[in-house]
Amino acid sequence: MKLCDIVKEKEAVIFGDGETEVFGLSHNTNELKAGDMYFCLKGTKVDGHDFAFDAVKKGASVIVSEKRLELPEGATNVVVGSTRRAMAEFASEFFLNPSKDMIVIMITGTNGKTTTSYMIAKIFESAGKKVGVVGTNGVFVGSKKHESGMTTPDPIFLQQMLAEMKDSGVQIVVMEMSAHALFYEKNWGVMSDISIFSNLTQDHLDFFLDMQSYGQAKKKLFSKKHSKFAVLNADDEFTREIIDGIDIPYVTYARSHDADFALASSCDNFVGQTFDVLFDGGRLDAKINLAGLFNISNALSAIAAAKLCGVSNEQIRSGLLKLESVPGRFNVKIAAGKKWVIDYAHTPDGLVNILSSARELLNKANGGKLISVFGCGGNRDKLKRPLMGEISSRLSDITVITSDNPRFEEPERIIDEIASGVNAGAKVFKEVNRKKAIALASKLAGENDIIVVSGKGAEDYIDIQGEKVHYSDNEAIEELETIEELGEGGRE
Repeated sequence: MKLCDIVKEKEAVIFGDGETEVFGLSHNTNELKAGDMYFCLKGTKVDGHDFAFDAVKKGASVIVSEKRLELPEGATNVVVGSTRRAMAEFASEFFLNPSKDMIVIMITGTNGKTTTSYMIAKIFESAGKKVGVVGTNGVFVGSKKHESGMTTPDPIFLQQMLAEMKDSGVQIVVMEMSAHALFYEKNWGVMSDISIFSNLTQDHLDFFLDMQSYGQAKKKLFSKKHSKFAVLNADDEFTREIIDGIDIPYVTYARSHDADFALASSCDNFVGQTFDVLFDGGRLDAKINLAGLFNISNALSAIAAAKLCGVSNEQIRSGLLKLESVPGRFNVKIAAGKKWVIDYAHTPDGLVNILSSARELLNKANGGKLISVFGCGGNRDKLKRPLMGEISSRLSDITVITSDNPRFEEPERIIDEIASGVNAGAKVFKEVNRKKAIALASKLAGENDIIVVSGKGAEDYIDIQGEKVHYSDNEAIEELETIEELGEGGRE
């Protein structure tokens, strides 16, 4: 594609030949190919502008930068205000603006994004649509999965995936949109038809430093530059701030407040939940195979988005029922003679929701102890560590604090910081090795107890000193069952 066709109508100045052919896009000189357009991104540790000459030597035909660069003869320089925004917009043009031919639904919020995306996908599939999903568990083009490594992929890969979706006949795209992605302008070049806000609770303060900055990053999505319509959670206080000055139409949903899509009643029958939703011109009774009131909130937002797209009540009911579970989200299983819940919860609010829901299951089963196994990630928000220690010690009967992606921090120190917040007299154990921590919890549990293992969900690795070592909570629990079947002697 010619450079002038990529840059057209964008705020950019070309120094060189606008007819230059661009054969690919890259922001990493280690992956760059001859004929690529190279984007000089500024990171927290390195500045891509320092690698512009290397990019030219490796064959880059165009260098996109935020300042005029003195480049070797023959290299074309495109100067823009933001290389990150330009990367998102130029990538969209390079892949022929694929999102314009599909309905795009974006979901942002601290918790609930993944589950909501799965609900929406099942609803639209029941309505006969082919759906693509972009999120924490990967990128799904129909039934085909691509690993992405992050909640919202970088714009080049994202636009490539959107182009693949378009070519394969996808009609609806459901995207998780993280606060980091919005901060780094990954969504530029993709107009959202419906944007959903789930909630705002403490997380990522290592990056955003305060809740106001974190909230402002999410608020960016709800403007006419990026979205056509909004679906907002009236139960969350930050929704008021989003509504203040919003320049697009919106509807609200809520479990406990007046809203356009409001919960009328609900009943947890242990294997799922039934509930009624009231909305303008109608009432919908539905069932989900997921526990926890927070999942009713997720369902309400999915229902609102579906109704806005003209999906019938019957198709919504059918879609929600087809969702048996979401990988790593409140996955209930029985193994090694014990009841387990595996969940991705890694924030204070997420831990409250998961432990409270597990406690409800215990109460309905006539008692038993609640055992919590969790840790906190290294090189991330340190302020939430003692908060989560306090929450676990208050809401569970026994807490086992362990590792969860320590990255470049000492796991013992992270565990101590979590433990500093536990309540006096609480029954707390420390075990750095996550597999051993799960085994310890199993030994402490009786047949009527529930063990909640949170923080990693469906992740299949532990990040230690920059290396992702294979590990799975689910596999660790299943291994306990195998050991129990073999008896005290262990494996043969």
